[in-house]
Amino acid sequence: MGGDRRTNSAEQPEDDDKADSPSPKQIENDVREITGASNAREKNEQRRESLLSMLHASEKRHKLATSRRQSVLAKGVEVIISQGESAGETAVILDADYINNRVLLSLNEQTAPLWLPFSHVNSSGKSDPHLAS
Repeated sequence: MGGDRRTNSAEQPEDDDKADSPSPKQIENDVREITGASNAREKNEQRRESLLSMLHASEKRHKLATSRRQSVLAKGVEVIISQGESAGETAVILDADYINNRVLLSLNEQTAPLWLPFSHVNSSGKSDPHLAS
């Protein structure tokens, strides 16, 4: 009873290396985790590249649209008269009448302001900082 000490070989491993080594199931799970993390990083990088590409395309469209946009016919904007007696002259908008589609222009300081239809003026792309408010 007291002196008989038997050990069960199933309870005690024969080799310490076998006790510390992971099972094939554990190895398989570890490989899945590593591969999953790697795939997630690749997917995130692909998504990032895709989003950057969409952002650049959107910025390009915006730049193109704004370059084609006609300037606003507002007080202080410099325009070139394209039709009528004063064709070719540069003027500054004093007022815009959007109901009647016309602008009040100042050709120079000596001449009285002149009302012209929107269709008779083209923007020169400049504005007069003294008149803009």
